[in-house]
Amino acid sequence: MVFNLSAQNNLSVALGVNTQPTENIKVNQVNLGVDYSQTFGTKFKIENELKYNSTNINYFNTDFYNSSTALSEMSNRLRFSYLKSDKMNVNFEIEPFIASANNLKISDIDVLGALNVDLILSANKIITVGASRNNIFGKTLILPTLAYYYEYSKKLNFVVGFPETKMSYSNNSRNVFALKNEFNGSLYQWNNSSKASFSQFTTTLEFERNMDKNWFVSFKAGYDFNKKYLLLDSYNNTTTDFNIKDGYNFGIIIKYKH
Repeated sequence: MVFNLSAQNNLSVALGVNTQPTENIKVNQVNLGVDYSQTFGTKFKIENELKYNSTNINYFNTDFYNSSTALSEMSNRLRFSYLKSDKMNVNFEIEPFIASANNLKISDIDVLGALNVDLILSANKIITVGASRNNIFGKTLILPTLAYYYEYSKKLNFVVGFPETKMSYSNNSRNVFALKNEFNGSLYQWNNSSKASFSQFTTTLEFERNMDKNWFVSFKAGYDFNKKYLLLDSYNNTTTDFNIKDGYNFGIIIKYKH
């Protein structure tokens, strides 16, 4: 569940709850985020997202039966966009983050980021190419990013690419349906030099209803494929595989916008 408060000065606050039950492990998450964006003239835009994530893992049918693990993560994503021309935008992101199974420590800080270019082919076609340093495969890697955006009509649009593909359809001004496929993952400091690694490929069906000019409600249901939960040593070798099963994920989102 997400509660979103958005002000006219492009400031928003969000609180979210998500659950991912599987056969032998259940993951519950609570997210708190603060977003801010500001455009300067016609050429520059800055977006900042400060986020805190608390994850609790309950174990079933494993050697950790009736036990749990608590994980915490804090990050700050700062994005600069340079609107170079009607045909090109340049985007740069930097995201310091701390993620740990124990208390968050400055000594555990790491930095993610991205650099990409939007090539505007027409009013309804955009290609984005670039590279990013991310944790979507449960390890910190530099990977290419690619997306093709096509607005078929005012009701239907597509984004096809890596790491996310999405189709959105609106049958009227109040309803939006979306089908999304994405790679996603995270990495946490464990004990000493070891790390906890999570990764999966997720397919999600979303429905958002505009209740009035300020209130929105969304329902999300999806399935995680190739779901992995590993412990890694300092060389990224797997020391423990929890053999987590594929499973469903669910969410309810409530938004307030002003």
